[in-house]
Amino acid sequence: MIESFMKTQEKLHTSKQTSPEQTREEFRSLLSDAARPFLLGRTARFVTEVELFLISQRNIDAYSRVRLQRFKESASHVARQQDALPQDRPLEDHYLYLLNEETDCVGGVI
Repeated sequence: MIESFMKTQEKLHTSKQTSPEQTREEFRSLLSDAARPFLLGRTARFVTEVELFLISQRNIDAYSRVRLQRFKESASHVARQQDALPQDRPLEDHYLYLLNEETDCVGGVI
């Protein structure tokens, strides 16, 4: 799907000028439409993650290592803050924000 979109954009680029914003929105829309049946409520997160991957100019293995490292750093930050958290709730409750749809893409990255 991405390769097809890029080929179409190359053809259109020679015939008419489209703004980067228009191209980005068209890409996001096409990717969302293709992914939605499989990802349902997580489609927007997936589209953002694909954009971040493409912008990073890394291969999938390198990108995955960086994302995993950032996730571990985020998790260790929560662990350091554990003493400040109420002790009457299990630790798992404090980690639920990592899975929360509203907070798992703060600033575009975990």
